Amino acid sequence: MTKTLEESNLIAIAKLGKSVGLKGLMKCYPMTDFPEIFTSDITFFAQKDSIFEKECTTLHISEFNEAKSLIGFKEVDSPEMAKTLTNAILYTTLQDTKAHCALGEDEFFWFEIIGFSIIEDDEILGRVEDIERIGATDYLVVVTDPKLCTPLKLKKRFLIPYIDPYIISTDAKAHHIYTKNAKVLLLAS
Repeated sequence: MTKTLEESNLIAIAKLGKSVGLKGLMKCYPMTDFPEIFTSDITFFAQKDSIFEKECTTLHISEFNEAKSLIGFKEVDSPEMAKTLTNAILYTTLQDTKAHCALGEDEFFWFEIIGFSIIEDDEILGRVEDIERIGATDYLVVVTDPKLCTPLKLKKRFLIPYIDPYIISTDAKAHHIYTKNAKVLLLAS
């Protein structure tokens, strides 16, 4: 079954790779820190990684082998069917993500902190536009506050590692991330 994705309500959780074996299993390249999301009681959506394809395929997991990075779907029972999904991105909804992925104290989903203000010494440095993982570290992609761009001739974007030497705290209610040493990164970028 195919339908059109409403991307604002979906989270990319994996990229599907080549077909493996005769049952339609596929290589799975997770893009999430929560392997528990790969469960059979969630509806998933697969879309080819193309700006020309706006339709997606609805899928339900029949099996997931984290150790071998293999995934199978109830709707896919042959290598030929699996090949039609090669290089597709697998999505789930924000609601299913929140319901099936347990966060620890002071942990946040990436989508929750997009738009948060970066504050250092009572000065707004910018706001979080995106998050990128480089190696084992998550980096906040920050759009510099316009007040700082012109007078200091700073770049419009800079990265802050989301680790202790730079992050003091995150206030989800106020939508603020308090930092230290981030302005040094901004000035050096």
